[in-house]
Amino acid sequence: MYHMIPRPLKMVLIRCISPFVFRKTDAVFVLSTGRSGTLTLTKLLAIDTRIAAYHEPRPHLYAEELDAYAHECIPLARFAKILYRARSQLVTSAYLKGRLYAETSNWLTFFAPAIRTTLPRSKFIHLVRHPAEVVASGLARGWYQAASLDRWRIRPRTLLVDSQGTKPNSYPSLQITADEWSRMSPFEKACWLWSEINTFAIHFAQTIPESRYLLVRLEDLIADPNQQLQRLWVFLGLTFETHMLDQCLAVLSVKHNASKYPRSAYNELCSENRSLLWNLCGDTAKRLGYAP
Repeated sequence: MYHMIPRPLKMVLIRCISPFVFRKTDAVFVLSTGRSGTLTLTKLLAIDTRIAAYHEPRPHLYAEELDAYAHECIPLARFAKILYRARSQLVTSAYLKGRLYAETSNWLTFFAPAIRTTLPRSKFIHLVRHPAEVVASGLARGWYQAASLDRWRIRPRTLLVDSQGTKPNSYPSLQITADEWSRMSPFEKACWLWSEINTFAIHFAQTIPESRYLLVRLEDLIADPNQQLQRLWVFLGLTFETHMLDQCLAVLSVKHNASKYPRSAYNELCSENRSLLWNLCGDTAKRLGYAP
């Protein structure tokens, strides 16, 4: 029925009912560094016709995400308005079709506090991958090496806001000065990013009920898909239909959006870089089940 409504009338309808829809929509968002399997997760969720799954819908909100990080999404009302403008059409469409809205973009990670309140029925999947794999994949994509999206990639808050606007993090963070940052290699910066984003996600999880947060390690999803898929669908409040298993296994058998780097990135690290990685990522990595 919804697809039969003329587009101009749809837009009017969306503007009128969006506040109601955002309060009532079942939705799931991903907390992630990127390079952690978000596209794979999107393809898995899209197999279920009860889910409207999107990877990186437009607008991407790159600048807004960096701003949310720099100011820890304060004030929430401003970022709530950004969400309304950017996602009203997609969220409303999913709601009117009776589908769960799922967005796996890592570029909304620091929007989580605004999402938590703007969509009170939302849930969050914390999708993680071994830091060495993420760092290697990110460096292959040019992270902190003048890549096209580097201008929007997070960096220490002291570089993003003036000293008067800088506020203490609400979560433990590696405090990096501007001078230290200027002397760090792309490898070290990528390690810092992995730690910073995942530390934020861990502490954000403590602000919401356990029923709204699920930690998923990409390695576990690939190693034991049957159990992990069941666990994921239970979290979403859906039954995992057995007929979807073969399609899911087919998705997991392919490396989506893969970068070209040594398949065992950790084994390829020299001893010096291993030490750097664990110095920068160690505490957070251990909390997520990774060990040297």
